[in-house]
Order: sequence, then C-alpha cells, then structure tokens
Amino acid sequence: LIRLGRRGEAASWLRDTADVDDRLVRLDSLRGELAEAGDVEVLPFLEGFVAVALIRLGRRAEAASWLRATADSSSSGARSFRAWVRAEALTPAEPDVALAANRDYGTLVARMRWSARTGVLTAARSKIVEEKLTAEHAILAREVMHDPLTGLENRRAFDHWLVSAPTQSRPTALLLIDLDTFKAVNDRHGHAVGDDVLRRVAQILAQHVRQGDHALRLGGDEFAVILNGSPGGDETKLRRVAFARSRAVRAAVAHREWDDLAPGLSPTISIGVTCGMLGPRRKETAEELYRRADRDLYIAKSRRSVPDSP
Repeated sequence: LIRLGRRGEAASWLRDTADVDDRLVRLDSLRGELAEAGDVEVLPFLEGFVAVALIRLGRRAEAASWLRATADSSSSGARSFRAWVRAEALTPAEPDVALAANRDYGTLVARMRWSARTGVLTAARSKIVEEKLTAEHAILAREVMHDPLTGLENRRAFDHWLVSAPTQSRPTALLLIDLDTFKAVNDRHGHAVGDDVLRRVAQILAQHVRQGDHALRLGGDEFAVILNGSPGGDETKLRRVAFARSRAVRAAVAHREWDDLAPGLSPTISIGVTCGMLGPRRKETAEELYRRADRDLYIAKSRRSVPDSP
C-alpha cells in the first residue's frame, strides 16, 4: 500500500481483523495494481508471503495459485525467496524421494543465499557503525582541542605542541598575543562585549595564518600563533615573516571597526615574537621558544608596541 502511495490504508492493515478470505480478495486486488504498475520488487514478496501464509493454514492448492510468473526482481533475495515458496507450494505433503531431494536442495540454496545476504547486511551495518564512531571521535577530538568561544585551537593543543618535537629540523616562530587592559573592557562594557572582542581578535588571527600554521587561544585574553617553516628551511627568512605578521596583526586590530560593539571601544594588543630551529637533533625546545616569546611579550607590553624589525 505504501508502494502504491496509499499510506493511510497501510496503517489500517496493522489493525484490521477481517477474516482470511476478505483479506485474500483485497490482496489479490493490490497484486493486480502492482502488476499494472510494472512493479518487480515488492510484488514477488507479496505473492511469496501470502503463499507461505496459505501453506501454514493448510491451503496448499491456493498457495500455488498465488505464485504467478511475474517479471523477475533485480533482488537475488526476492528471487530466492519466491523460488523457495514455489517449491514448498508445489511439493505434495508426502513427496517421493527424488522430489524431496530436489526440494531440500532448493531449500539449501535459498538458505545459503539468505546467509550470504545477511552477511553482506551485517558487514554494511558494521561499516556504518565504524564510520559513525570515527565521525563522533573526530568531533570529540575537535571539541577537546578547540576553544568553544573563539573556535581557535586551545591551551591543550598548545601544550601538546610544547612536548611534541618535529621529526625533521625546521624553523619555527612563535607569536604570543595579549590584549592590553582587557579587564577594563569587561568592567566598562560588560563581559558580553568582552567575549565579542575576543571573537574578533580570534578572527583576525585566523586570517593571518597559513595552512599548516596554528592560531590558538591560550586562555583569558592570551593568544598564540605558531608559524612552521619548511623542514631544513631558512630561520632568518621565517623570522622576517614572523615580525611582518605580528605588525600586520597589530595593525588589523588597531584599524578594526569597534564602535558597533560599544561606543569608544578601541582595544589594542601586545605581541612577543621569537624564532628558532626545532627538531630531533636540536638543543632548543618548544618550551625554551615559549619562554623567550614570553619575555619578549613582557617587553612589548611595557612599551605597547612590536619592534619594526627582528
């Protein structure tokens, strides 16, 4: 009925208590409609299930009449099921040895095909579950390593970087960014505005990193940018890039329109910049790079600027 677009009637069949003969008349009518519609998928199952029901009711002759020579389904499961029902319906109650052997063989083949189909379905379900778990794990991993307010990577991701040395020596630059007098922004304009300021600064940082670099929120009003050079690359060149990037970020914050958040709002940032060579055979570690960048940030905050050059 659903196949024929008669969904309302389909629900009534689950509650209908009409006798068997009345149902057979209705089913025969539906069988005709499916045949006229050229259906080859549902019809074999409809005929097969009705035939099975009639066999179980002891009406074997009527069961055989339900197994017409309809067009073959594209489903091997439908074909096997229909062939098995036909064998059951056409086999006498007490068949001779040859006929019984033929029927048993057909039953065996049908069961083997059904088992194979069940195996495919089980494998498909397992694959779906596996892919779902993989997707859920990826989502959880992102949530664990990302800041919910800004969408940037978080302190946990930064700490992971601190203890994970690259497998090849490469120049690495670290920018530590701190909003100046951010407490005054919260006190004067409220924490909601403060959160919007953090989001906008995060957007600016995200716009100034390349693929393979990292923009992070370390907590509060503290941010970081990690610039990764190419393995075996030039440290001096990356240092120039890092200072140019820090000036660009500071200018972007200074020139951003802030009045739409709160009148008179004009946040500024200080940036500490450092660069070094990290790798498995290098004496310098990410922790040492972090300490140097922190010292540079302290100096930058004291003068509220970023050096024009390394």
